[in-house]
Amino acid sequence: MVALIVGLVYAGAMLAAYTWYGGALSLWLHAIVLVLFVVTLRMVWDGVEMLVDMLFFKERYKFLKQLNKFMLDSYDIRDYMQLGSQLVNLIENSFQARYVGLLVRNESNVFRTTLTAGEEQPQLSFSNESELLKWLGSGRKILNINDIETEPELKELPDGEKRTLREFGVDLIFPLKPTVSEMAGLLVVGSKKSGKIYSEDETALLMGVAESVANGVENARIHHYETLLVNELKSQNEKKTEFLHSIVHELKTPLTSLLSSTELLEEDIGTVTYDQRERIINNIKRSAGSMDRRVSELLDFTRSQTGNLELKLTPTKIVPMLDDVYERMMPVFRERKQTLKLDTAESLPLVLADTDKLEQVLINLLSNASKFSSSDTEIVVRTKSSDDFVIVEVEDCAPIIGGDEKEKVFEAYYRGKTGVNNVTSPGLGLGLAIARKIVELHKGKIWVDGYSEKGNIFSFTVPVFKE
Repeated sequence: MVALIVGLVYAGAMLAAYTWYGGALSLWLHAIVLVLFVVTLRMVWDGVEMLVDMLFFKERYKFLKQLNKFMLDSYDIRDYMQLGSQLVNLIENSFQARYVGLLVRNESNVFRTTLTAGEEQPQLSFSNESELLKWLGSGRKILNINDIETEPELKELPDGEKRTLREFGVDLIFPLKPTVSEMAGLLVVGSKKSGKIYSEDETALLMGVAESVANGVENARIHHYETLLVNELKSQNEKKTEFLHSIVHELKTPLTSLLSSTELLEEDIGTVTYDQRERIINNIKRSAGSMDRRVSELLDFTRSQTGNLELKLTPTKIVPMLDDVYERMMPVFRERKQTLKLDTAESLPLVLADTDKLEQVLINLLSNASKFSSSDTEIVVRTKSSDDFVIVEVEDCAPIIGGDEKEKVFEAYYRGKTGVNNVTSPGLGLGLAIARKIVELHKGKIWVDGYSEKGNIFSFTVPVFKE
């Protein structure tokens, strides 16, 4: 049919040339007309093909145009959240998929859903040891959901993963591999809203997209984590600078008081009364004790950071330890006109603990409770036990700690705000960080929760001693 059309057109052209020329055409004129005819016909044919493609494959033409723009723009995108968002939305709109997801490898080599588009929003997660990832990492460029039942390597896939993929209607999974050896992420495409299956051409097109964007996603991901790391290092630097200022202040204040008291004794030793001498001596003891605590905090924190903080674990009765700390802390609470109450269980099992270090944890918690609670309030220490742990709780009347601050209070250098003037509290910000390290070395946990809008409960666990 095509040959007939071409022949007729050519014959018509020859007839027109013959009529115009007024006789038979020479051989060279035949050649010129033929060349012009072929060039013109080729241009017309290309135009007709493009018009047909645009009319009958409008959506694909639109997708390819958008994809081309996306690929050009992706080289300038360094935010992988922005890059991934554009990618999943482009595929979801173009193929009318129920779900498109981008899973990115995190620092723990776990692939988690980072961005989604479509009706469903499943949060998928695959560990680096997943049989699915091993299968995709062995050179496969695509996983069709039907492969799960036919591929021998995928039969070992956990039932939970299979069920999740089927429940959310996942049809295709493409590995994003910027290099031969590793994957940067996964592109997961759900079933079509129309219920139709993806054609071979559509699957090949998506595979090409996955191969093309792999480097862009990986580069953007690395840039993202580098930015986070730089910001974290900057934050740590700022915290350490502030920490050094705190050290100077915390040591300078008691040192100044210590020097002033000794100078006073030295200059007026003959005229100082007994009561004055007692006050000066108490001031010296208080200042020296404050310096000793700060230096001890620094030493303990350094040991915890270098892994040299060691425990001497022995079977221990926890109630006598609580009684001892109670007696030592009572002067602090009396001075602030606060009440300290012990509410211990009648019988508690022995715990496996380092008594001195555990006392340090409790003293840190009680010191904070007193510092952040106002006068005429009650701080309560409670105990309870389970089969494996004894739980110690310190209930204060300080401002409620909520949200992200529940974790921040246990970070080094973090200092909260006092309830009175809402100013940064004194100290080095190491007490709770050291307490957490000590508790974790005991194989326990420490945390904080608010209660009844009255204050906070700091809790920690210590393992029960089992012979």
